[in-house]
Amino acid sequence: MKLQSGSLIRLITVLSCLLIGGWGLGAQEGTAPPPPPDKTTATPPPGGTGTPPSADSGTQSSPGATQAGKLRIPGLPQNTPAGNRPSGGNRQAGAAASSGSGGSSAKNWVAGNVGLLGVGAQYERVFTPKLSVGAGIYWYSLVLFSTFGLEANVRYYPFSGRLQGLYGDVGLGFGIAINAYGDEDSWGSMGGFLLRPGIGWKFDVGKPGGFFIEPHLSIPLVFGTREKEVYRSGYGYDTESTADVGANFVARMALGYAF
Repeated sequence: MKLQSGSLIRLITVLSCLLIGGWGLGAQEGTAPPPPPDKTTATPPPGGTGTPPSADSGTQSSPGATQAGKLRIPGLPQNTPAGNRPSGGNRQAGAAASSGSGGSSAKNWVAGNVGLLGVGAQYERVFTPKLSVGAGIYWYSLVLFSTFGLEANVRYYPFSGRLQGLYGDVGLGFGIAINAYGDEDSWGSMGGFLLRPGIGWKFDVGKPGGFFIEPHLSIPLVFGTREKEVYRSGYGYDTESTADVGANFVARMALGYAF
């Protein structure tokens, strides 16, 4: 009985140790690991004081900020003071002022014209970026018919804002038409109202606002009365005036200067 009692005691002791050890292991397995440190909370530097800024404070570093804390604006020099930076309106106004008429500040255009058989001169004054007013005097001939004209004219440049490129113009004034073709009744000269529609192309030679070349085509029309001699039976020859239109075709080249 003593041996059995000692064996029983040892068995109870072993079982108790096993139970205690198993409970401890189970307690360690059921314990959750500690949470990771908060990444939003910055660790203060050694020796620093105060509470570090949190992520909810709204204070974030801008990617365009320099080390000195100044905002870096793309397209502007870094050393340009903010007060001296041109605004958008000022930049546009400066660009418009620098473009001007013909890419410069030129307002007047003068030129000499040379045709197949004839010469002329013209003056043009800027009125708007697409419109100009001017005057001209010329004499052009195609051997069989000739035209003298003294006119005021208007030009319109539809595809340019600086009086360059293709344009259409019309001149109004006084003209003289001389015809030397057809029958005798069509010969002679007449003067009257001048209407001259035309088309041309102006382009610079070198820098804008200086020399320019201008080919031009036009059709001067003179509306007036032509005098001719007619024979009347019993009275002899007499002079008779009839309404007529004298037309001409002019192809010329102008070389001029803008100032």
